[in-house]
Amino acid sequence: MVPTGSNDIVSTTDPPFTITNMRTIVLDTGGRLVEFHAVPVQLEEASAAAAAAPAPNWASLFELAALDQTEFRPATPLWTPRTYADQRAAWEGPMPGWPEQKLRVEAAAYRGRIVSFQMINPWTEPSQMREPPRSRGQRLSRGVVAVMVPLVLAVAAGVARHHLRKGRGDRRGALRISATIFVSMFGYWIVRAVHFPDPSVELDRLFTALGFALFCAGALWVLYLALEPYVRKFWPTTVISWSRLLAGRFLDPQVGRDVLIGVFVAVSVVLLSRIDYHIRPLLGYPALPPQVPNLDMLSGTRPLLAVAAQVAFNSAFNSLWIIFALVAVNLLVGRLWITAVVMVGFLMLTGVGSNDFTPPLWLSVLTSLTVLSSIVYVMLRFGLLTTMTFFAVNFFLQYGVLTLDPSRWFFSTSTALLLIVAALAFYGFYASRGGEPLLGKRILD
Repeated sequence: MVPTGSNDIVSTTDPPFTITNMRTIVLDTGGRLVEFHAVPVQLEEASAAAAAAPAPNWASLFELAALDQTEFRPATPLWTPRTYADQRAAWEGPMPGWPEQKLRVEAAAYRGRIVSFQMINPWTEPSQMREPPRSRGQRLSRGVVAVMVPLVLAVAAGVARHHLRKGRGDRRGALRISATIFVSMFGYWIVRAVHFPDPSVELDRLFTALGFALFCAGALWVLYLALEPYVRKFWPTTVISWSRLLAGRFLDPQVGRDVLIGVFVAVSVVLLSRIDYHIRPLLGYPALPPQVPNLDMLSGTRPLLAVAAQVAFNSAFNSLWIIFALVAVNLLVGRLWITAVVMVGFLMLTGVGSNDFTPPLWLSVLTSLTVLSSIVYVMLRFGLLTTMTFFAVNFFLQYGVLTLDPSRWFFSTSTALLLIVAALAFYGFYASRGGEPLLGKRILD
């Protein structure tokens, strides 16, 4: 299957679900059926159309989904299938592992062959009836981001040009970070995309991938050249460890310290968000819907490597984006504490579109303020390297599929993610010692 346009991977909707006998099968992490769709024939033979349709084997669906059909009672079908069907059925019963919640099961068949099966959770929203509703705050935040990103890049290009003419800026550091991002993003395409034997199709996607990788590398090169002289002027201590890392001083104690702090803050923020899931029911508020991780990581080693490459770009871009905003605000207000307050408010505004501000509102706002204040504090106190490490570890833990159960089939993927985080923490600890014994002189003496 070849995705449409310039898309790189086959998905549940690309190529379109239109060819006879196309099937979509969705399983949960235990191998149980969650969703099934099939495209029936478009043109029937006259003899087949005149024959009576056999009864569908609905019981097989419950068996494949590991549901006890005796616990479900028939209901009126409400969710229409994706394709044409001449028989529909629905049931309602307790959700496995969460019996106080009601699970709805919908199925459909055509000429006795099942063409649709859906498990409808209490929080499932219809996605094809209308565009997903957005609050005024979400529209505002997305509009601000849509305007700010090209505006920031345009201003950064002008500032970078000024620094180049004046002979300022860390050109070697900018070249190294942009080269790293280019390799990461191009490697992301190599390991993630579907590759085709047709040279014309593959060559077209190759040029698109090269263009996107060059854009990402160029954007970070411009941002770095525009920001580095101002950061060195206003907060010179925040780029010391970063400069030492670029110079190849990987075992420098300050480099290790900043990496270790970044890992610690990221783990703390992730734990805080997990605690939020347990606090709400204790306060009598509805539980938050489960956070869906990046399911691409479950597809094997290649998607995991692709996610790692993407994380490298996202952590660098987010860090430089925050630095640019800090520099711009500080140039206007001239006070560090005012800069920090304004920056937290700005991040709250731009994050409304992605944050889930569910009742109670005060708890959602408090959680967001804690996270965003931590990011700003880490940036101002410890600098660029700590912030990049924070974003990288946070992305891995927030959207990774994690388990400590060896019987789970995705245990190896989870172990790889946890080992990456553990390796960063161990590297930070080892380098921060400054050559001292691992257990310290006092313990050894």
